[in-house]
Amino acid sequence: MKSKIILVGAILCAITTTGAHAVTKCVALNSSTTCTSTTDSYNTVDWGTTCITNNKRVNITGIGGCGTNYLEGGNIQVIDKLETSDTSNANIYCWCKMTSPATTPWISAASYSSVGTCLRNCAHTCTTSFDNDSIFRDYMIFRMSD
Repeated sequence: MKSKIILVGAILCAITTTGAHAVTKCVALNSSTTCTSTTDSYNTVDWGTTCITNNKRVNITGIGGCGTNYLEGGNIQVIDKLETSDTSNANIYCWCKMTSPATTPWISAASYSSVGTCLRNCAHTCTTSFDNDSIFRDYMIFRMSD
């Protein structure tokens, strides 16, 4: 089974092919889009949410990671590689990445006072940001790739 993601304007389409058959599933992302967490993402790297617009549903999953990539000025940032350190408390910056239905680069989410706090909360922050922050969600959606 092979999937391809197409983003047209604010419509997310997943095309799944199996042999000679193809299925397309599209979800418009607009002001009526609601996303709801599908995972208890505390103390884990995995996060998931389901978005619904006009009675169409798409499941989204991703990972959260704590790294040393500094968050500058509170603006959302995008990086291709999450840097980490062996220094005990250097990995305090939370970054989020979508893994399905498509992949994205790492998107900045938060900074924490300690690595332990980051590790406990990062995936939850990713889910909450995707569900409730339309700017964060746009950053992630408009950077999807196969």
